[in-house]
Amino acid sequence: MKNTRSHNFILYLPLIVCLLYIVWWLGINNLDWPNRDNYTDTYSLVALTGAIAGIVAGRKWGLFHSKFGRVLGFFALGLLGQFFGQLIYALYFRFGDVELAFPSVGDVPFLLTGIFYFLGVYNLLKVIVYKGSIFKPWIILVTSILATALLLWLMYISFLNIALEDERGTIYSLTNAAYSIILIFYFLLGLVALMQARRMSGGKMLKPVAIMLIALIMQYLADFSFLYQSYHDTWEAASSNDLFYVIAYGAMALSILLIDRTRRQVVVANEAEPRV
Repeated sequence: MKNTRSHNFILYLPLIVCLLYIVWWLGINNLDWPNRDNYTDTYSLVALTGAIAGIVAGRKWGLFHSKFGRVLGFFALGLLGQFFGQLIYALYFRFGDVELAFPSVGDVPFLLTGIFYFLGVYNLLKVIVYKGSIFKPWIILVTSILATALLLWLMYISFLNIALEDERGTIYSLTNAAYSIILIFYFLLGLVALMQARRMSGGKMLKPVAIMLIALIMQYLADFSFLYQSYHDTWEAASSNDLFYVIAYGAMALSILLIDRTRRQVVVANEAEPRV
């Protein structure tokens, strides 16, 4: 499984784009660079290039025709969901003069992102652990549930206690709840994956999965920050919320790169072992 130069470039491209948008954000917020609106309407290119990288890497493994291919494929679909969601929001702003189109049809691909990430992590667990042992030993599941419950409680006391009865209307309350529920589920599975990666596959997947979990946490923070700022009417273009999203997309792209590379190394090592 040799990588061509074009293959390597595509895998690293989202990291380059991510770095450029971080520099741009720093310039806007520290050096008074212009084009806040342009920044918000285009930083989804980080997600798009990350999705392309995931599809290119996944095709080498059969994409949705194999367990590992599905891992990269679902992560790529999650990033595509972010791209299309932000594209729809940008169209609302550019052609409908709606600064923040929440909630709208743009939230459909945003919400699908969490589902795709959940499926990606689930398929990764099926790759790195033995059959039927995803939640074994029991301490892994218990620890993950307790940590997730703590996070859910913190979310509730800081925002959900008022967001679930949003005075702006039922659709706002339902959307707030939908984001929160999906976020909790993929965060839970991400914690399980991190602990399983440490004890399974010789620990080789620990670093890639840790970065994947960082990506999920940053996505969690970005979505939570967005909901919070939307509710309190404090959201603005090119704010810290946008930076959270850029870092989340870049971290997910990096995890795709490292998960693909680590899996290749494991396969090559297994093929090199002498058969008895």
